[in-house]
Amino acid sequence: MSNYDDGRREFAAWIAQQGVTLVALNNHGPKQDDDGQTMNHYTFKVRNARRNTGTMHFSFHTGTGWTTDPALTDLFSSLFMDARSYLDAADWEDFASNYESLDDLPYRDVKRYQAIYNECGRVSKKIERLFGEVDWDAIAEMLEKAGM
Repeated sequence: MSNYDDGRREFAAWIAQQGVTLVALNNHGPKQDDDGQTMNHYTFKVRNARRNTGTMHFSFHTGTGWTTDPALTDLFSSLFMDARSYLDAADWEDFASNYESLDDLPYRDVKRYQAIYNECGRVSKKIERLFGEVDWDAIAEMLEKAGM
């Protein structure tokens, strides 16, 4: 038993304790994104009956090396990291500067980073609605322990 396995189980147990359940996972197969990379595209629906959130929809992408559908822990680890990157940034420029230099950034890339930043903001609001008040540091520790 590895720390990685323990961490994934801990994160899965935390999600279950919050009352969040997977309603549907749809695999839309591989598609090219705006950068020309082929990615596996998924949509999934979750709900939290304890918080009466109704069904919430999210999108998720993996590299083509994935051979199985993602687990709920995979889906939420990615979304929590996206939401945290939004919350930790002062604005879209701060967000984008974590990925590349903004000097002479083409207009197309500026618009792309603004769109990604805004989407991460929408994800953070949906997560807080789904889970309630989130201890972002505790989640980050769980994800690090799980190697996610």
